[in-house]
Amino acid sequence: VEKPVDAVDIKSEAGRRILALMPEWKQRNYTARMTELLKIRTVNGKWTAKEQAEVGFLEGEWAKAKAIRSASDTIEKMTPIPVDYTNDKYWP
Repeated sequence: VEKPVDAVDIKSEAGRRILALMPEWKQRNYTARMTELLKIRTVNGKWTAKEQAEVGFLEGEWAKAKAIRSASDTIEKMTPIPVDYTNDKYWP
């Protein structure tokens, strides 16, 4: 008998997808760079156009990860949770 799909399965799939998009080393680098950029803005009162573009890129990457987390929340609330939850149709 196969175990029913549960929230742990969905969270695992979300984690897999986030790591495929942004491995942990990249998450650390993005976080560190954003911290640097925030310090630059605090000191200078603004960002250069290049820095602003970099901020936009970093925010866009995090938005992708947040969309995966949101999809995970949605799938977890489905009754029943679909057995084909790994299908791309459920994920951004």
